[in-house]
Amino acid sequence: MSLETKIEMIGNPSSEFFISDYELHDLLTDDADWNAECWDFQRPGLEQFTKKLSKLYVVSNGAFTFQAIWSGDEPTKIVNLSISEFLKIVRSNQIGTKTKYVVVGGT
Repeated sequence: MSLETKIEMIGNPSSEFFISDYELHDLLTDDADWNAECWDFQRPGLEQFTKKLSKLYVVSNGAFTFQAIWSGDEPTKIVNLSISEFLKIVRSNQIGTKTKYVVVGGT
């Protein structure tokens, strides 16, 4: 089993932008725990991933969903937020283990 990243483009569903389902899995630290509230990722790789998410927001025409959930699990919480709020969560290494983020709007 592994961590799966799922992204759905709301604003531009036909976009060709690509983020691997397992890209974040490779950034997990040895201390990461799927029962914790948030994932624990390696910081250098997380900054690169944050840059990708910024680009994703642009090509999605300002709306997408994001979840990083252990294979077989389902989100237990849905959070609606702006791109700046979402990127702050990602940069601060606070991506929820069972959270689906709905990213819409600017700041």
